[in-house]
Order: sequence, then C-alpha cells, then structure tokens
Amino acid sequence: MRKIFALLGAVIIAAVLLCAGVLWYVRPEEKLDLSYSEVSLSGIWSGIGKTSPLKVRLTEREVNDLLKKYVSANRKLSERAEIAGVRFRLLPDMLAADADVLYAGKVHIGTTSYYSLAWNNPDMTATYLYTEVKGFRFPPGWLRLDSFRIPVGDRLPPFLRIKNVTFGHGYIEFELALKRLLP
Repeated sequence: MRKIFALLGAVIIAAVLLCAGVLWYVRPEEKLDLSYSEVSLSGIWSGIGKTSPLKVRLTEREVNDLLKKYVSANRKLSERAEIAGVRFRLLPDMLAADADVLYAGKVHIGTTSYYSLAWNNPDMTATYLYTEVKGFRFPPGWLRLDSFRIPVGDRLPPFLRIKNVTFGHGYIEFELALKRLLP
C-alpha cells in the first residue's frame, strides 16, 4: 500500500512539474504591451517630396503604432483569450505579429502570427496565414485569426493616387502618381 501512495505521489509531482514547465516554456520571451504613439497618415502624406519625388516610406515603427491602435480597440480573440501586448514586424511581403495572449485571465502565451501583405486599392490587406508558439505551428483549423485591412489610400490628398506599393524588410514604400484631373 505504501508503494502505491509513493507512486501516486511521484505521478502527481511529475504532472505538476510538467504543467509548470509547459507554462514557463510558452510564456512570451519579452514584455509586450499595447501602448502606441498616434500616427497621422495625412502628416506622412504631407512629407511627399522631401526624400524622393512622389515616394513615401512608412517605417516599421509607424506601422507598428498604426496596428497597435487597431488591436487595442479589438483585444478579444475569444471568450477566454485576449491580446495583452503585441509587436509587429515587417518582412518582405509579410507581417509578423508577436503577441502576448492572455488565456483565462491567468496564463500568458507568447505567439507569433503571420500575415501576407497585399495592396488592394485603396487599402492594404493582411491575410492570416498561420500562428506559431515557440516554433510549433498550429495545425490548420486549430486557430483561425481574422484577416484585416488598413485604409491608407483614402487619406491621400485628392490629386494623388497610389501607383505601387513595396513591402520590404522593416518598411512599406508607396510610389505615388498624380491623378488625371481631366477626362
């Protein structure tokens, strides 16, 4: 009987240690938050021509602030999960979102979600691809995040249009053109 209790105690201790190890492993590697600085796209458009004629570049920090504002207003992922912090990274033609997901109000999980970026006039669209936790990719269907759009073209001065968009490593560059004012 004593051996059964010893074995049961060892199994319980092992299960507790395993759970603690998993919780320690999935925690975010860095402190993430939802604080952001206000970014004015109309202010960015007013800087046209200062560096290159009819080209405007958004830095990763500006994109991060624009998207954090959106996430701050839409934190809930489900009834039990919400985003406690996030940082966005611009990769060529992709957006990576490193997030601190708070589950059940107690467990912090560090995730990275990937989105493909595309230009669909007048908006940028970010289409959800997949999510990872510490390099483990969730199977399709386990987790499905929403794709989203970022309205940028409607904030241009009325005489300009976006001709081309380049998604680079750490930046998004807009090549602009003059609109034809006469038919």
